[in-house]
Amino acid sequence: MKAPSDSRLARHRERVDRLRESMRERFDQGVDAVELVQSLALQTDGFLVELFDEAAEDISSDDRLAGEGAILAVGGSGRAELSPWSDVDLLFLDGGHGASFAEFTARAVRDCWDVGLKLGHGVHTLDGTTALARSEIEFATAAVEARWLWGDRGLAEEFRQVFARRVVAGRMSRFYRDCLEARRDEWARHGLSASQLVPDVKRSPGGLRDVHLVRWLGFCRHGTTDIDELVRRGALLSRERDVLIDGHRLLTGIRVDLHLEAGRAQDVLTRDEQLRLAESRSVEAGAGQRSVERFMQDYFRHTTEMARVVERFAARNRPARFLEKLAGWCRIPPRVGPFRITRRAIDTDSEDRDRVAGSLESTLALFEAVAVHGGEPSLELQDRITEAVESWDPEITVEARSRFLSILGHTGRVGATLRQMFHTRVLDHLVPAVTHARCLMQFNQYHSFTVDEHTFRAVEAAEALVDDPGPVGAAYRAIGRKDLLHLALLLHDLGKGFDENHSEVGKRLALDTARRLGLDESDTGRVVFLVHRHLVMEQLATRRDISEPGVVIEFSHQVGSPQTLRMLFALTAADIIAVGPGKWTDWKADLLTELFDRSLLVLGGERPSFQLQERLESIRNSVLERSATGSEGDDLGLESDWVAGQLEGLSPQYLASTPVETIEDDLAAVSRLQADSVHVDGLYHAETGTLQLRVLVGGEHSEGCFHRIAGTLTALRLEVLGAEISTALDDVAIDRFHVVDHDFDGPVTDFRIEEIGRVICDAVRRNVTARQLAERHQVYGRAAAAGSVSDFPTRVVVDNQSSPTRTIVDVFAHDRPGLLYIISRTLFQLGHSVELARIATHVDQVVDVFYVVDREGQKILDGARVEEIVVRLESAITQLERQGFFETDAAATDPSDPGDQGK
Repeated sequence: MKAPSDSRLARHRERVDRLRESMRERFDQGVDAVELVQSLALQTDGFLVELFDEAAEDISSDDRLAGEGAILAVGGSGRAELSPWSDVDLLFLDGGHGASFAEFTARAVRDCWDVGLKLGHGVHTLDGTTALARSEIEFATAAVEARWLWGDRGLAEEFRQVFARRVVAGRMSRFYRDCLEARRDEWARHGLSASQLVPDVKRSPGGLRDVHLVRWLGFCRHGTTDIDELVRRGALLSRERDVLIDGHRLLTGIRVDLHLEAGRAQDVLTRDEQLRLAESRSVEAGAGQRSVERFMQDYFRHTTEMARVVERFAARNRPARFLEKLAGWCRIPPRVGPFRITRRAIDTDSEDRDRVAGSLESTLALFEAVAVHGGEPSLELQDRITEAVESWDPEITVEARSRFLSILGHTGRVGATLRQMFHTRVLDHLVPAVTHARCLMQFNQYHSFTVDEHTFRAVEAAEALVDDPGPVGAAYRAIGRKDLLHLALLLHDLGKGFDENHSEVGKRLALDTARRLGLDESDTGRVVFLVHRHLVMEQLATRRDISEPGVVIEFSHQVGSPQTLRMLFALTAADIIAVGPGKWTDWKADLLTELFDRSLLVLGGERPSFQLQERLESIRNSVLERSATGSEGDDLGLESDWVAGQLEGLSPQYLASTPVETIEDDLAAVSRLQADSVHVDGLYHAETGTLQLRVLVGGEHSEGCFHRIAGTLTALRLEVLGAEISTALDDVAIDRFHVVDHDFDGPVTDFRIEEIGRVICDAVRRNVTARQLAERHQVYGRAAAAGSVSDFPTRVVVDNQSSPTRTIVDVFAHDRPGLLYIISRTLFQLGHSVELARIATHVDQVVDVFYVVDREGQKILDGARVEEIVVRLESAITQLERQGFFETDAAATDPSDPGDQGK
């Protein structure tokens, strides 16, 4: 066998490059992307045939190899749709005539890779291919549109016939079901929603793979993958075909663009790519919407419609199993009024469908049955309703109002029912504001879904609270008017996408909707309050020290009643849960529960799970008892008077939020600490992948230690998720930081924790600057910081009203390395001491909250000094955003600078 010459391979590599370059040129000229991927597939076919001919000639001088096997294009290559950097999918079908074809296959595969083609291929006999297709649905679907490319055409045709007979037609129900299950698994891996804000254009729900699924299912049930032929056979509606064709064209264009821009296979539409595509396509911004949000709203309109078409197509064409047919013959479906209730759908007699769809009242009666019994309206009913909605009277009758509130008052199927009403446009008729939110994007790094999808998930999250064993579940179960809560959740974010604050717009929309639904004054006021103030409980619990006098009283005064408080508690939890995975944490649950309990006592005299002074006294007594005997019965050697004095010196916030055993351990460590000592230890939490660092600093070094620790963590590439600061007697600092170590995958080792501790000790003792640490660990380059995903502006707010003893500084900024260090160091340089800090990512933006006092331990009340805080912090954050942490002046400054003052 002759080896291919380097010059020949180089010539082929150039040809592959030219194919891609030509595609780029034609794409930039505006040639339709569907035409481009088809053209590239056919050109690649010709190129491959030439490559295979050359490989065969090098192995054998005669033509016998072409009769010993066949090569088929499968997958995307079989569909004749090839994006610039997609794999070339090939099936090498060995006819079993000897070893020559296997030798040829190895040579052909190697040549393809050598010239720059990435193959997805398999080598099988006819029987082996059939067996594999029967056992692996991914392989079977790739073979549905197999095309002969090279070799024995008769063998290729035999495979197609055997495949159609033995893999598909002979086991139709199994093949159909396996296709759907495989696609559903893929949906699950990509968020189970066509409205996820960072989609995969190929694999996410509503992506290109859904068009492929229609072709596979069409081949299974009707023997064709042709979309137009499926319409002619009644398997697909003409308007559904139009949705698939339009969506396919849009997504193909985006996918080609992504490939060409990346110079590799790239199917994920990242936020950066969303910005680039919106700009390159000259999408104009609108009132309250950025251009990227308008671009993505159009994207999601296509993908959600495509996902819906695929669901309907799959349901309409699903082959019934024998047992289902038998049950249909033997069992009479139960009826509720005019509706027949089956396991999968709710339907009515064909002559009654127009009557059901003819009015809002009769349609809502249908959806009431859905909310009670489950299932969905039949496809025929859904079609009739969707067509009839525009002809309905725009006014809502008393009966329609009553039925809609009845639907909202159920638990278990409200979210699913509202989704179906949304799909059929019934919900738009009842609540016109939902139309604006359809596929509306929130372009930031914190939300995971569009506004409409987030809304329905919030309702579903609230319903799930009925089984929650914790305080929020108990609160939800105690709500008498769940219809009002579910209505508020439906409305709470509909004010987004306007220039004005969405809570203010939402307040007006809630008032309009309540009037439209005929709610009385009391119910209207409650719904309007919940929508208008839906963020207040989360903001107060996570950004304020609620042990401060007056904070809970003022909040309780705003809420007004225990029932409204329960609704706001449940709404807040459901809203956070619906933002996306990982947003609802034990930390947030505990903070919200504490605020709920205290407010409940104020509003209704109901005793919460604790009362502050009693709880603090109980905590002190428990620590005194444990310190006297030790947790294991060993004498710790701590004098009770010393422990009592330390407990009196610790802040109520520290005592109330720290477990008794942790307080005991902290005090034991403090007792061993010298005035010039620094002690660091850590505990890795495998369930969250986070590391908790405890830093104890003696009085000689505690001044300014917080920002030095924060700078060290930044230099070591540790992302700070949260921090708690406390000061014991003799100015001993007890600080905890919750971090993620980006330099380690898996558990953080003891050695790594010790290394972090040594570096923190050096920094706290002022032996090294943050920049020196960054250079030493070679973490950050000198390039400017990356731009923000969100367009929320940096904002510094100084609050002297919420706390009687401390000034509160709220910093709204985009999270980036060094932010905590820059803020805390600037406050230190201004001569202010940070007594409490809360660092967290909230629903809309990163918010760092600092409780500070001046050198004398007093609030900062002077107007000029307050203004200086705002100006200096905004300036420092701006420098960080423009230059990055490594290049900031603060990172380079010697931490022992005599200009540093404060505590």
